[in-house]
Amino acid sequence: MGRAEYQLYLLETMRPLPETLDRILREIECSQEQMEQETERIRSEIHMPAGSAGRTRDILRGIRTHQEQGGLVERYKFPLWPEYELEVEYHPAGDFFMRLWFVRAPGSEPPTGQPTPWTWLKDEALAQYEDVKELTLWLPYETYDVLNPKDGKRYFLRFGWYVLQEIDEM
Repeated sequence: MGRAEYQLYLLETMRPLPETLDRILREIECSQEQMEQETERIRSEIHMPAGSAGRTRDILRGIRTHQEQGGLVERYKFPLWPEYELEVEYHPAGDFFMRLWFVRAPGSEPPTGQPTPWTWLKDEALAQYEDVKELTLWLPYETYDVLNPKDGKRYFLRFGWYVLQEIDEM
């Protein structure tokens, strides 16, 4: 169990739009069933009594790209998200996460133009709007009602692990 399986877990738990999920699964030659099976394996592994943070760190140890604050913050790289890295902030005791989300990888430039799924991170997308209203914060999901100052319309934005998953006119 390693990066490939954890990547499928992240993919499944970020709940991308069906057309995005179908496209990605075709690209990586994986079925929906395989993704769901690997997600269940990861879930059972990281929810063992030893604590999810410790088990996650064990699973991802070989793909760490960055470490700071004495090992309390680590970043991991996944092929599905070449412009991002998964940043994990561990509690000092090491038993649980303080924060787990995607951040822009070094050298990766933020996009320009209209926010679209899988190309924008939460802070980048929300900066494009006004009158931002948080609707749901149920990590790893967050939803917002925002006003686009360019067209005067309100939009619904949904993020999974800090990556924009959905944008719909309200």
